[in-house]
Amino acid sequence: ASLPAHLLTPWLLSRFGLRHTFTAAGVVLACAGLGAYFSGSFTLLIAMRVIEGVAAGILQPLPNIVISRAFGPEEQGRAMGMYGFGAVLAPTSAPTIGGYLVEAFGWRSIFLVSAPFVATSLLLARRFLPVTSGFMQAKPLDWTGLVTISITIVCLLNGVAALSHGGDLLGWSLLAIAAACLAGFARHQLKKTDPLLQIRLFARPTFLFGSMVSFMFGFSIFGVTYLLPIFLQLSLHYTPAQAGLVILP
Repeated sequence: ASLPAHLLTPWLLSRFGLRHTFTAAGVVLACAGLGAYFSGSFTLLIAMRVIEGVAAGILQPLPNIVISRAFGPEEQGRAMGMYGFGAVLAPTSAPTIGGYLVEAFGWRSIFLVSAPFVATSLLLARRFLPVTSGFMQAKPLDWTGLVTISITIVCLLNGVAALSHGGDLLGWSLLAIAAACLAGFARHQLKKTDPLLQIRLFARPTFLFGSMVSFMFGFSIFGVTYLLPIFLQLSLHYTPAQAGLVILP
């Protein structure tokens, strides 16, 4: 859900402004967390997590936009460094905090962690963020591209999951649909005047290499925070708190 939401953010900024977009996404994130906490079924829990992913995906690009507009060129490096420290600290410390919460208050408690941070950020946004986004040029939303890339991601993830559980026919079928949708998405973006994603940016070496570094960083961070806790708890029989402490260094 995060990638389509990332691509949706510029349109939301141009239509609703910076403060309203940030506030609405924060409220949705908090409400989805509460919904996950009170969910009575696995299906509802997954639905709330998807909504959280959409809201988080809209929020994630906003700090870079704010920093590029609020700080001069001589201050942007320091501002990005401070933001980057927080961005790295969160997934590093989250497994440890989450482990203790699970042991002390049960697994549902982890869905309430974001609530105080969201509340604080909404107060700060009301104080410091501008209402409008005059720097964003209004343009129509590329619904075709948004739907196509969403189908691509859903089929890709479910196809890989199906293959891992022995569903070869279903898995390969979903992966074929994902490949076809991805090709269609790329072709559509290259032809459209106001595309959802400016694919031609990848022809610039600095942008391409920067994207590759970001991909490798995200791949490794999410791999560590997802795979290692499962291995430590299921194979080595660590408690959730112990697994979090192992990951912290």
